[in-house]
Amino acid sequence: MNKLYQQLTVVFFLVGINSGFAQVTNLSPEDFKAVNIGYNTLGDYTKSVILLHEVYDGVKIGKNFAIGEVCAIRGSQVSNNRTNLAFVNTSSGYTHIEGGLTSFNSDGVWKLKLVMYQGKKYLALDVPYRPDYHSSGFRFKGWTKSTGENMKWIAYENRGIPVNQDVLLIVGDYSPNVTEYHDYACSVFYGHVGIGTQSPNSYMLAVNGTIRAKEIKVEANWADFVFKGDYSLRNLTEVEEFIIENGHLPDIPTEKEVKAEGISLGEMNSKLLQKIEELTLYAIQLKKDNQTLVEKQNQQEEVLVLQKEEIKTQKVKLVALEDLDLRLQAIEKFMNQK
Repeated sequence: MNKLYQQLTVVFFLVGINSGFAQVTNLSPEDFKAVNIGYNTLGDYTKSVILLHEVYDGVKIGKNFAIGEVCAIRGSQVSNNRTNLAFVNTSSGYTHIEGGLTSFNSDGVWKLKLVMYQGKKYLALDVPYRPDYHSSGFRFKGWTKSTGENMKWIAYENRGIPVNQDVLLIVGDYSPNVTEYHDYACSVFYGHVGIGTQSPNSYMLAVNGTIRAKEIKVEANWADFVFKGDYSLRNLTEVEEFIIENGHLPDIPTEKEVKAEGISLGEMNSKLLQKIEELTLYAIQLKKDNQTLVEKQNQQEEVLVLQKEEIKTQKVKLVALEDLDLRLQAIEKFMNQK
């Protein structure tokens, strides 16, 4: 089996080396082929597509498919190297279209497109663009069949100027509707991974979209330093002044910074915990202050009770003095009459 595959691969790369377009070698029955798709005839600064096969366009259609690999290459002693490889799995028959694509590239990315060519609708591969073109052309190996054009290269722009507009119309991107499965005990990636983005940059995993998970574990430093004796806790007046001046909490990034740079989940959780622990210290201090106020209030109430009792005693004494004064006045009046 391996020997047969090696032989097929040699045939695939050697077929049609002497230029020419869509030279086909049948490698086995049932449309398994090696196809010399041809060359970029316009040279550098060219954008192009490869027509894979015709697809359903409102009228029932026969069997069309492309299952295999497309290679594109460039390079010599006097020119830059380019290698691009795409694995296609597309088909259309009756009233249905389906397809998916996996590619390996040193630049750009292969994309599935829907195009109109000479009045027929096709699934096509958008060739990864770079100014220096694939001088060694394009090859396909796999199962393929079309009721129209099959594995045909055609340009749609050269040096910024549209070409072939009389026969070719790019309808738009084709949204893949097949699923790729990986059934392994473990998958290991040593490079950067982008999901929904071609630019993960320095991130090992970059996702342009939402993520759903049952659990995410993040390794991070924690904020228990807040509870150490040497931690300098701002008083609430200082915090208020900072918020008025800056519009955000101390040690927390601004809205502008978050929109531009995002947040580190571990670091941000640590900062939020720091603020929670600071709030806890404020609450403890407020409780102590409140307890002190309660104790002072209780003391004042005790003094007030004593003062009320003293006032009551003084009132009794005052009544007694008033009664004594009345008696003295009566005695004095009696003595004066004698």
